[in-house]
Amino acid sequence: MNPLVVVDCQKVITNPFALTHAIADRSRALRRGSEARVDANDCSPAATAINEIAERRLGADELAPYLDWPYGMVTPRIGGAHRHPGPALLDGSIH
Repeated sequence: MNPLVVVDCQKVITNPFALTHAIADRSRALRRGSEARVDANDCSPAATAINEIAERRLGADELAPYLDWPYGMVTPRIGGAHRHPGPALLDGSIH
């Protein structure tokens, strides 16, 4: 994978933590069977998710929860899991 793809992703989602969550959530959606929106020949779901974000193939409504970081996303809890309420992310399922 071209390292500059990550730079392109950071132009879409500037916060690296929010970007990581968006990639992880989209990667899970792809593993569950969501259709890839870029040519995914022999790429892992994570690489496909990174390419989709870099190429701006995801809609604004899908990326919205990651653009207003930290509001609506992970809120650290002492002794608890760090989990965002999650949108019905990118494949229509609830996390």
